Amino acid sequence: MPGRGTDTSILQNAQELTYIIKQDIAALNSQIAQLQAFTLQQNPGQQGGKQVSEHNKNVVTMLQSKLADTTIGFKDVLEIRTQVSLRSLFSFVFRRSGK
Repeated sequence: MPGRGTDTSILQNAQELTYIIKQDIAALNSQIAQLQAFTLQQNPGQQGGKQVSEHNKNVVTMLQSKLADTTIGFKDVLEIRTQVSLRSLFSFVFRRSGK
């Protein structure tokens, strides 16, 4: 079928990118958890320690929130892409069966 190789390679590229992005999100989540553990180990008795500790906690919380928002956005994009792919597939099948 002419053109199907292109569709297949586009789908394969999208799947590879999805896999890479999921790995990156998992790695970022792990790094944020490590950062959170590190900040909890810091001694708040140092000069300005309470303010620094609160700042660190706020930064970690903000990073967690931003990563969660990004992950939700990524899932939304995947759902839309899946819907579009299914519509394209059904359209292709119906066009082929109509000939």
